[in-house]
Amino acid sequence: MHLEYIVTELLKNAFRATIENKSNEPVIVTIAPEPALTEEPSTSWSNSSTKDSDLPSKDTRNATNNDAIVPLDDNAPGVTIRIRDRGGGIPPEVSPNIWSYSFTTFSDDMDDFPGDGNGGDGLSAISTASTGGSSIAGLGYGLPLSRAYAEYFGGGIAVQSLYGWGTDVYLRLKGVGNLGKK
Repeated sequence: MHLEYIVTELLKNAFRATIENKSNEPVIVTIAPEPALTEEPSTSWSNSSTKDSDLPSKDTRNATNNDAIVPLDDNAPGVTIRIRDRGGGIPPEVSPNIWSYSFTTFSDDMDDFPGDGNGGDGLSAISTASTGGSSIAGLGYGLPLSRAYAEYFGGGIAVQSLYGWGTDVYLRLKGVGNLGKK
């Protein structure tokens, strides 16, 4: 239940930023397992003793396969979910407040939303509940409560924003490979 809440809130933020900034770029979600802890220290990429044969091939480093689906290893100590949007980033004056409860950038003024003004655009359909309230933004509890849930269950949330470009949100979850084990 908590994972569903966290991911929904993070996606709502990314979608809202993308729509409000009229970006045509998709929101990208990447899921990566944390590497298993090893007893030996790992080799640094900047270590001068690293041979070219130890590095990934150029083809591997530059290859991107958006259709690749790899099952999560049961022994993975955790997983990181990155949600990347090109929604313009977080303004510098807003950034210090993103973890504050009840802080919101939502405005009731419908002129803030893109569309043709008749209320028939996709955001209006999503954001207007039957009671007249907003179901996509407004109360300022989504991000701080999501972080509280993530930390309670041993993970965390980190936000990297480049104002004028977009935002990456990293959700770190621990113990996902041990769900069925005791």
